[in-house]
Amino acid sequence: MQARLFPQELPPIGTLEYGGACIQARQVGGDYYDFLSLGRDRLGLVLGDIAGKGIAGALLMANLQANLRSQCAMALDQPQRFLRSVNQLFYENTADSAYATLFFAEYDDQTKRLRYANCGHLPAFLLRRDGALERLDSTCPVLGLFQAWDCSIDERLLCPGDTLALYTDGVTEAFNMRERNSETSA
Repeated sequence: MQARLFPQELPPIGTLEYGGACIQARQVGGDYYDFLSLGRDRLGLVLGDIAGKGIAGALLMANLQANLRSQCAMALDQPQRFLRSVNQLFYENTADSAYATLFFAEYDDQTKRLRYANCGHLPAFLLRRDGALERLDSTCPVLGLFQAWDCSIDERLLCPGDTLALYTDGVTEAFNMRERNSETSA
């Protein structure tokens, strides 16, 4: 059931090859990605991670997804207002300790511009075609903890051959078989 919450189709965009995958450590969890058609040749890229695991994390993830999708019409012209609204809804509809990290970006197919807000999420990496590596660090706090919340938007120009990598802590906290075996025997 949770797999149906992830994008089933990729909105068409001419100058960007993109995709996503989520491999849960358990049967369900709080990691989330989405691709939002924002109109006028613009695409929203979303990656979130809910604090919490299992069913509780999956339910909060579904709440966050509903907030993002219901408010995304304002993302095109007012990304900060969009994210403030998403934060407010998440804050009002979850427990006091619930929060989510989120990376939201809006890609403009005409200008090749990527505007983004990193809401307490792990840094995204932008590998330039010449081998230079840029970190897209946090620009604002996590979602859901604070009623009074604001964010900053940063931007980058994407060039042919550049690669943008977004990920959750499932990547940085993953174990290989050797580490898993030594952890269980300790």
